[in-house]
Amino acid sequence: MTRSSLAERLTRLHPAASGYRALLVLLGVTIYYAGAAEVYSTWGFERAHYLSVFGLVVPDAILGSPALHLGARILCLVSAVAWALRLATPVSGWVTAISFTVLASVATESLAYTRHQFNGLNMLLFVFAAWSHLYGRELKAAKLSELSELRAFPAWVYWTSVAYLALTYTYSGWTKLYYGGLDWANGTTLQLWVSVNGVGRAPWLERLIVEQRDLTAGMQWVALLAEAGCLLALTNLWARLAIGLVLVGFHLSVELLFGFNFWGNIAAVGLLFVAQPLCVLWGRRSGDADWDY
Repeated sequence: MTRSSLAERLTRLHPAASGYRALLVLLGVTIYYAGAAEVYSTWGFERAHYLSVFGLVVPDAILGSPALHLGARILCLVSAVAWALRLATPVSGWVTAISFTVLASVATESLAYTRHQFNGLNMLLFVFAAWSHLYGRELKAAKLSELSELRAFPAWVYWTSVAYLALTYTYSGWTKLYYGGLDWANGTTLQLWVSVNGVGRAPWLERLIVEQRDLTAGMQWVALLAEAGCLLALTNLWARLAIGLVLVGFHLSVELLFGFNFWGNIAAVGLLFVAQPLCVLWGRRSGDADWDY
């Protein structure tokens, strides 16, 4: 693919309704996170390391302020609802992305360990905020019923989001291999985690993992290969779909076993790696190329 053809493909416009539907799903998870105990601040200890850029530049006295945390929560909730209703755009989009960044940073900095549940969703909010800004006039002028006909969703929004997720998952997979080696997926590690940290949501799955080491190792290997090879999702639709199905299954299993609340990743991967390829395949059968980014 030449540079000019790549640029043409990334700037090609598709129906705004597809982007708006994806945005609604992402905002739903954002509202859940902003209102859930998952992002409550538990400040109360002296840190040795900083886990976010916001935590690095903001003094601890301000970062640990209950007023900052409460204000970020309220601002994120209000702006996310406004954005979903297409009110006060593009300002509501940027305010949602920035306030969620503050909220996630405060929550993360208040812990003694790293939680990266918010990262993927956080970055995608900025990508979609940029879309709302650059195409704000067209999106504002159109009625909700007209979004299916309005071509104001550029392919670069989709591919930027896919590239970010692919890079983060690839980094995650190779980090596991670097620190854990091939033994990371030996089955025993997951069995120990389930035995110690299982939350009891799926006793049948916990029992299966604890009793079947070979099956458990196989599950770990499939997830590890999907993560380490996630950049392949950028090459073709079938690779993206296969990797997406594995990653969604991986995250849903983790939710059942440990309840880590990776709903942002589940929503993002489900939309970009699973739903979009399935829509493309369906569209090719019916002659509809609107989803084929």
